[in-house]
Amino acid sequence: MTGYGQFTHVADFAYGKDDRINFILARRWCEEQWGETVEFDFWTDYDEFKNPAWTWERGEFNKTYRCRIFFVSEKEASWFALKWC
Repeated sequence: MTGYGQFTHVADFAYGKDDRINFILARRWCEEQWGETVEFDFWTDYDEFKNPAWTWERGEFNKTYRCRIFFVSEKEASWFALKWC
Protein backbone atom coordinates (compact mmCIF):
# COMPACT_ATOMS: atom_id res chain seq x y z
CA MET A 1 0.00 0.00 0.00
CA THR A 2 1.62 3.24 -1.10
CA GLY A 3 -1.04 5.83 -0.42
CA TYR A 4 -3.82 4.95 -2.83
CA GLY A 5 -1.90 5.91 -5.96
CA GLN A 6 -0.73 9.26 -4.58
CA PHE A 7 2.76 8.03 -3.66
CA THR A 8 5.29 5.66 -5.18
CA HIS A 9 7.18 4.48 -2.09
CA VAL A 10 6.55 3.80 1.58
CA ALA A 11 8.72 3.30 4.65
CA ASP A 12 6.99 0.88 7.00
CA PHE A 13 7.86 0.85 10.70
CA ALA A 14 7.28 -2.21 12.89
CA TYR A 15 5.55 -2.41 16.26
CA GLY A 16 8.25 -2.28 18.93
CA LYS A 17 9.16 0.58 21.22
CA ASP A 18 12.39 1.25 19.31
CA ASP A 19 10.40 1.30 16.08
CA ARG A 20 8.14 4.00 17.48
CA ILE A 21 11.18 6.09 18.37
CA ASN A 22 12.64 5.53 14.90
CA PHE A 23 9.35 6.58 13.32
CA ILE A 24 9.34 9.82 15.32
CA LEU A 25 12.97 10.55 14.43
CA ALA A 26 12.45 9.69 10.76
CA ARG A 27 9.36 11.86 10.55
CA ARG A 28 11.25 14.75 12.14
CA TRP A 29 14.06 14.24 9.62
CA CYS A 30 11.56 14.35 6.74
CA GLU A 31 10.18 17.63 8.07
CA GLU A 32 13.71 19.05 8.08
CA GLN A 33 14.29 17.90 4.48
CA TRP A 34 11.00 18.76 2.78
CA GLY A 35 9.00 20.80 5.28
CA GLU A 36 5.96 20.06 7.39
CA THR A 37 2.98 18.10 6.17
CA VAL A 38 -0.22 16.65 7.56
CA GLU A 39 -1.10 13.05 8.25
CA PHE A 40 -2.24 11.05 5.22
CA ASP A 41 -5.89 11.04 6.34
CA PHE A 42 -5.87 14.84 6.06
CA TRP A 43 -3.40 15.09 3.16
CA THR A 44 -6.01 14.15 0.59
CA ASP A 45 -8.55 16.70 1.84
CA TYR A 46 -6.60 19.84 2.72
CA ASP A 47 -4.44 21.12 -0.12
CA GLU A 48 -3.28 24.15 1.85
CA PHE A 49 -1.62 21.98 4.51
CA LYS A 50 -0.19 19.10 2.50
CA ASN A 51 3.36 18.82 1.32
CA PRO A 52 3.67 17.47 -2.25
CA ALA A 53 6.82 15.46 -1.40
CA TRP A 54 5.68 13.29 1.49
CA THR A 55 3.15 12.46 4.19
CA TRP A 56 2.86 10.05 7.10
CA GLU A 57 0.38 7.78 8.79
CA ARG A 58 0.40 6.90 12.46
CA GLY A 59 -0.49 3.26 12.76
CA GLU A 60 -1.74 1.51 15.83
CA PHE A 61 1.22 -0.49 17.05
CA ASN A 62 -0.95 -3.03 18.82
CA LYS A 63 -3.43 -3.34 15.96
CA THR A 64 -3.24 -4.43 12.34
CA TYR A 65 -1.28 -1.64 10.66
CA ARG A 66 2.03 0.06 11.23
CA CYS A 67 3.30 3.61 11.12
CA ARG A 68 4.30 4.60 7.61
CA ILE A 69 5.95 7.44 5.74
CA PHE A 70 4.91 7.89 2.11
CA PHE A 71 7.09 9.44 -0.61
CA VAL A 72 5.83 10.93 -3.85
CA SER A 73 8.78 9.74 -5.98
CA GLU A 74 11.97 7.72 -6.17
CA LYS A 75 13.95 10.89 -5.46
CA GLU A 76 12.53 11.36 -1.94
CA ALA A 77 12.55 7.62 -1.21
CA SER A 78 16.21 7.33 -2.21
CA TRP A 79 17.19 10.29 -0.07
CA PHE A 80 15.36 8.72 2.86
CA ALA A 81 17.02 5.33 2.24
CA LEU A 82 20.49 6.88 2.27
CA LYS A 83 19.86 8.16 5.79
CA TRP A 84 17.66 5.47 7.35
CA CYS A 85 18.33 2.15 5.63
